Amino acid sequence: AVTDPGSSVRVAALLAQQAQQASPGVSVAPYAASAVEALDEHARAELAHDVAEQLAWRAQFRADPAEREMDYDEALSLDPDLDGSLPSRFSLRDPRVERARLRAHRGDLEGAALDLSYALERRPRRPGIDRVALLRLRAHVRARLGEYDRATADLDAALVLDPH
Repeated sequence: AVTDPGSSVRVAALLAQQAQQASPGVSVAPYAASAVEALDEHARAELAHDVAEQLAWRAQFRADPAEREMDYDEALSLDPDLDGSLPSRFSLRDPRVERARLRAHRGDLEGAALDLSYALERRPRRPGIDRVALLRLRAHVRARLGEYDRATADLDAALVLDPH
């Protein structure tokens, strides 16, 4: 699926260019249909991303942790890489990290560890991410799971990043 706005627009432009360069007598309909399809795919991805942002935004204001987690679940199902770094007028916490905290609080330690691992591995150097705090949180979750070697490895990694 095309989720990068630039790539789908570039694909549509390339297909349109190919249609214009087609030799006389060659139907441009397949090129036009492909361009429209690429633009439709881009529009669906943008819509899913926008809805995911709104769900994650709403989740921050819910009083009930179960409702917050449901909003984060739905947001992340629409946009698994939604990370809270919005170029818009408001700030958003990282939905995956927030869901990890909710999962850990209600006892879903495996789910919490998966979300934290995703946040650490898929977005390793995103500005605003406190990697030390995430490593410590994942270490705590792993210790509660009885994964002491992995918890120790997370704490060691946190100490390398911040020895104080």
